[in-house]
Amino acid sequence: GTKDSSGVISFNTCNSDCGGNREWTIGTSYSYFGDENFHLKDTTMSTIALTVADNTGNVGIGTLSPAAGLQITTSNPTLRTNGTAFFDGNVDIGTTVNNVFDGTSGARPLIVVGSDSSTSLGTSLAAIAIVNNDTATGNIAQINFAARTGASTAQYSSAIISTIFGARTNAQYPTGQLVFSTSTSLNFAPSEKMRIDNNGNVGIGTSGPAAKLDVAGEVKISGVSSDGTGKAVCIKSDGTLGTCSSAVGASGTCTCG
Repeated sequence: GTKDSSGVISFNTCNSDCGGNREWTIGTSYSYFGDENFHLKDTTMSTIALTVADNTGNVGIGTLSPAAGLQITTSNPTLRTNGTAFFDGNVDIGTTVNNVFDGTSGARPLIVVGSDSSTSLGTSLAAIAIVNNDTATGNIAQINFAARTGASTAQYSSAIISTIFGARTNAQYPTGQLVFSTSTSLNFAPSEKMRIDNNGNVGIGTSGPAAKLDVAGEVKISGVSSDGTGKAVCIKSDGTLGTCSSAVGASGTCTCG
């Protein structure tokens, strides 16, 4: 490396005179960089690789004026890790405002903000996608809801929402099922309680619903009057449930009200 009159250090890979053309420069020089920040510059490509702001300590990659503790400005993927990333603070994506009102207000560990005027289901770009990169039929993508169980740092799931993917055909939508699982009692892993299959059938207590609503077990209906005399439940002309005005006899007739 060599230092010139502007106060920066130059690095190059030339084995002989490079004619004054730098490949990399490093240093702090107002006359060279236009500010007093510390810079590492790829002179050949005329791009700033690294900046440390002298008055804030902010670090910038690809920018002369970092406005945050770490600011990355690039047309390529901004940040990539092949390992596990840990964030001790909140993570905001697409926003600098970390606050959501949903019965209580306050910061959330993760806020993702997108903007899209679409009113059609499944077409909005204001979305979070969870992708299973394996193509095996019947595999799963899921969201786990877990809690720390005491002094141990171990975290155990209490409920899971899962998608089961059907057979794949290149560049086509696979079929899908949505499964809701909860932990039945203490120290039991979550198990399936409700499923929406690829035909839109809803199953409660069954993983193979055969009708729009298929319930395996007892059903309790509130809002339907009964005097306890064994009146049958019936469907009124408007599609709502009611009870027969009297116990259904041998004739099987019922006045639904």
